[in-house]
Amino acid sequence: MNNLEVRKWNILPADRKENTWYLRKLLDEYRGREDVNIEFESGTYHFYPDYARETLLFISNHDEDTIKKAAFDLSDYKKLKLKGNNSHFIFHTDMIPFLLNRCEDIVIEGITVDLARAGHSQGIIRYADEKRIDLEIDQKEYPYFIKHRRLYFTGENYCHELNRWMELDQERLEPVYGNVDRSFNMPDAGETAVWEEKEPGLLCVRLPEDGQRFDAASRVGNPVIFRHHPRNCPAFYLENCVKIYLRDVTVYHAAGMGFIACRSENIHLERYNVMRNPGRNEVFTTEADAIQMIGCRGKLLIKDCLLENQLDDGINIHGVYAQIVDVMPDHRILIKLVHHQHKGMPVLKSGESFRVLDGDSMLPVCCQKAISAEILNREFLMIRTDGNQECLKAGQVIENMDWIPDVEITGCTLRNNRARGVLITAGGNIRIHKNYFHISGAAVLIEGDSKDWFESGAVNRLEISENIFDNCAYIPAWGKAPIQVSPSAKKLEAGSYYHKFMSITHNIFRCFDRRLLWIKNIEQVIFTDNRVELTKAYKPVSQNRFVTEHVGELTLQDTESGI
Repeated sequence: MNNLEVRKWNILPADRKENTWYLRKLLDEYRGREDVNIEFESGTYHFYPDYARETLLFISNHDEDTIKKAAFDLSDYKKLKLKGNNSHFIFHTDMIPFLLNRCEDIVIEGITVDLARAGHSQGIIRYADEKRIDLEIDQKEYPYFIKHRRLYFTGENYCHELNRWMELDQERLEPVYGNVDRSFNMPDAGETAVWEEKEPGLLCVRLPEDGQRFDAASRVGNPVIFRHHPRNCPAFYLENCVKIYLRDVTVYHAAGMGFIACRSENIHLERYNVMRNPGRNEVFTTEADAIQMIGCRGKLLIKDCLLENQLDDGINIHGVYAQIVDVMPDHRILIKLVHHQHKGMPVLKSGESFRVLDGDSMLPVCCQKAISAEILNREFLMIRTDGNQECLKAGQVIENMDWIPDVEITGCTLRNNRARGVLITAGGNIRIHKNYFHISGAAVLIEGDSKDWFESGAVNRLEISENIFDNCAYIPAWGKAPIQVSPSAKKLEAGSYYHKFMSITHNIFRCFDRRLLWIKNIEQVIFTDNRVELTKAYKPVSQNRFVTEHVGELTLQDTESGI
């Protein structure tokens, strides 16, 4: 057993660039050994990128495929335990706090992760009408400047123009009812915004073009989150890992997702919190999803986690569809990773089985095995198959059938974030139980998409039980109902369904209108023994309690209800 106290390696609870250098020396010294315990004494540690290792990474569902720096590069470690003793780790500028690649049997516990300068900024509305909003911004916390009547924010080694914002309710600190997030001065989207500084710390933004207006729901006193940084550096990035356990870990902020795992198996997150920093007045957490797992397998357990105020979904677990571009002689097919945020992902390797689906109906066509899989570049793969080529054609999509997880999400609180709560497109056994949801969009969203995001796959068995759904889906753009099933198939075939089975039992729905379910293209749904309570939290959006389309067998038992 190698027990390592970091102080003996000159890694100190202080604001110093050398911590990264000495951490790198320690990790390089013991890389390749097993049964390593690394322990931090309680304190606040700063890590700068100056001496960090650089690695070319293709991080799915993020904005950039570039060489990135990582502070804790744990690649190739096996049987490692990192104990933080409630230490605070503060990271400077663009870097990945934790990188795990080809790791096995890793335990990380007792740490918090934050950035010295957040990737977002924030302000408070001081005046609002349909063409003009005045905002107060703490220029010391969130440095900015205006050039050519456009607003830029600066940080440690970065300068980015504001391109989006999201307004929160000042009392509830949640996305505002009646608003959506807005974009400005982007080449392909958003309004034309003109900025001026009325006095230091007080800015005015106008929409000069006809037909462009601010939302009527904007209110004086509401905080606004300014989004100006690319989604590039998650707090934790895992790839090709087995048996990873994170417990008592808190992420206050990351310039990307709070946690993302790709092609890994048996991951347990317990008391993994993505939450607002109680020591700072920031109303946001991570740039994107709190937790995302892509193309994983084994048991994925997410237990007793608090996920709040991140600027995208709470939990998203899915695979990736690759599209057949060409079918060639000798059992070869050329496939393409279509979505720009999936480039470089190892979607299929030699010896693995895959399923072929029709691109329009998303129904299975056949199953085959990849005798070989050659990566041509980050966009294309050449596969040699063992099956009949007559069933293959351009436009179909394939999904890896050897990487399908079982998922359990239990005891978690998901609240006040942008968009949705739990997104699940996975073919194993899925259980979502004893959680609390207060989500502006759908609390649980089951999709599957072969045309846009290319996220697979079909749900086989999903149980949703003993949860509290507290006034969810109050922004319809992000959810049609508290529970929504909406795969993107362009063609429906009688008697055939994309998703298979979902049961919804013993839950509490607190609703401000009648909506409970919006479901499409699923074979069997059971909705029984749930309690529905009427609230007056928001103005009603719709009085349709159950909206169904192309559902095979639907069991609806009367609920104890006030609506």
